[in-house]
Amino acid sequence: MPSLTWIVIAITSLAASTTAAPASLAERTVSPCPAPGKTTRVYSSGLYTIFPGTPKYAAPPNNDLHVQYNAETKLAIKQVAAFGEFPKAAKKCSLGWVQDDAKSGTLVVSGDGRLTARQLSGFPAFPAGGENGVSAQDVQRYDAGKVRKEASPDFSGWDREIRTAAHAAAGSNFTCATNMYVLLEKSNGTSGNVFMKKTKGSGVYIEFSC
Repeated sequence: MPSLTWIVIAITSLAASTTAAPASLAERTVSPCPAPGKTTRVYSSGLYTIFPGTPKYAAPPNNDLHVQYNAETKLAIKQVAAFGEFPKAAKKCSLGWVQDDAKSGTLVVSGDGRLTARQLSGFPAFPAGGENGVSAQDVQRYDAGKVRKEASPDFSGWDREIRTAAHAAAGSNFTCATNMYVLLEKSNGTSGNVFMKKTKGSGVYIEFSC
């Protein structure tokens, strides 16, 4: 029987998907290079929720992070985070995330909060990769090949933090590209649920220099 916390998170996440969608791929602008010796961040322009257990189901993109795996029921919820556009001179692209002050943001972690973040080799073309969303089946062919660089963001215990905090994902060293797509999933096959409400002060980002 799923816990009340997990049910509340699932309902909250589904409700969030009915809110205004993030900017479409066509509306992106190129981020400027930071000053020499500095870095800058590009936050995700949309999070596409996919369900491996229902591979043809496509949901519209939303702004909230929600990744889950339950070892008992085998329920898996993954997301693809879209980032861009990056300048041609971008280098040292790495994944991170920021949680907002507890008075303004919502971060809930149940069970194991360790995730795997894997760079995809591409993304379904518009309109499949636009406001209509994508499915696990759409994404599968991009989760293979030469790229497959991984990072390990760990949300465990951070839902107890009161203040805003930024976190770098361990092992993050992605291949910079004009547009980047990162698959977020539960790692190690252990049960866990991570939900982070998108606010002005929170989100998943790619940090880079030039």
